[in-house]
This record gives sequence, structure tokens and C-alpha cells, in this order.
Amino acid sequence: MKKVLKRVEIVLLIISIFAFLNGLLILFFYSHVNSDNIITFSKLSFVPASSNYFSPNIKKGDLALVEEMDSSEYHINNIIAYYTSDFSGNIVVSIGKIVDGYTNNDRSSYIFSVQSDKDSSTTIDGDDVIGKWQGNRIANGEGIFKFLFSRVGFILLCVLPLVILFGFEFYLLIQDYNERKQ
Repeated sequence: MKKVLKRVEIVLLIISIFAFLNGLLILFFYSHVNSDNIITFSKLSFVPASSNYFSPNIKKGDLALVEEMDSSEYHINNIIAYYTSDFSGNIVVSIGKIVDGYTNNDRSSYIFSVQSDKDSSTTIDGDDVIGKWQGNRIANGEGIFKFLFSRVGFILLCVLPLVILFGFEFYLLIQDYNERKQ
């Protein structure tokens, strides 16, 4: 019986270490979320895809990893993430492909024509570009991060394993006390 309890204790300890690391990872990601709910590290941003226009490369619900670059480094057919406004005037993040672009004479400002669906293109300023997609994505990443940032996700992945370990350790302590008492 003691061997089984010792193995269970080791397994729970390993799970608790992963739970603790998950908690640190969640806090790390949470500290890097900007006001537009985009996770940003230095020049790398995780941008949620809102349509299947670039399927199979980027699907709705995926997180596209985009890298911030100088405006002069963007070219036609680059897939980029950019800020735009919706019909209500709210700032939203979109992913689109550059179909045209031009600059002023001294190359200090850029204007891009971006297509984010089959029917229409949008004109954006170069300063509204978040970054260029480098070909990497996290499949269903938007749902994963929403779960991780939710209270339920944090409780299930971080708090609950630690509570179970504490309860099991308390059970072992009581059992050890009863054995010594006899």
C-alpha cells in the first residue's frame, strides 16, 4: 500500500509542477496582452484570424504569428495584420494580403491596398500595419488562449492540481500520524 501511495505522490508532484509552470506561462502571456487583446513580445505578435479567406494556411480561430517590420519591407502579396475600424468606429485587427501600395517621394509614409476577402479591398496607412505573417500559426490558438485566460481554465490547469496535491499530502500526513500513534 505504501508503494502505491508513494507512486501516486510522485505523479501528483509532477502534475503540480506542470500546473505551477502553466500558471507562470499564463501570467507571462497575460502580462503581454495589449489593449487590443493581442499578445505581443518585442516584434512578434499573435493575431487571431477572423475569417477563412487564407485557408488552408490560416483558418478562422487560428493565431497567426506576425513580425513587425519597417514599412518599406512590405511588398505586394505579403500577408499582413493591420488595424482598421468597423462600421461602429471600433478599432479591430484584420489579416489581409497587400494587393497594391505606394509611397511619397521621400519614402517617409506608405499607403497599402489590402484585400481581406474575395470582394473588397481596403486602403490602410503603413502605420496601421502590425506585422507580416512569416508562415507560422497556432491552430485553434484563439480558443486555447481564451480558455487559458478564463477563470475556469486557470482553476482547472493551475489551482485544482495544487489543491489535489495538498489534499493528498494532508491525507499522507494524517496516515503517518496514525501509524506513529499505534
